[in-house]
Amino acid sequence: MTERTELRRLLAHMAASGFRVYAVYDGGEDEEETERTVGYTDAEVESVVFDVDECSLYVRREAGPRHWVQIVLGNAPDGSELVCDYSYSVGETADDFKAVMDGFVVEASA
Repeated sequence: MTERTELRRLLAHMAASGFRVYAVYDGGEDEEETERTVGYTDAEVESVVFDVDECSLYVRREAGPRHWVQIVLGNAPDGSELVCDYSYSVGETADDFKAVMDGFVVEASA
């Protein structure tokens, strides 16, 4: 497995539960300016992620609160450490997002 494969697996895992990337913070411009009303495509996310060493993906369901996933490249070539952290906002989808990410982490270590 590679970091690119792991990112694709993460995006598919989140999408299966209704979560999409709506903003990407790459350390440059303010993340509020990058938030979209329509989510990023997987190809757009991939392009941004692999253009920097570290970034945050802001994800949500269509009408829910934002949660985030911290991505760091280069920790492990096999992608096993691509997701270095995540957090969820208080709100109706918090437990769902936590369960999705906990499931992703468990699946990755299996």
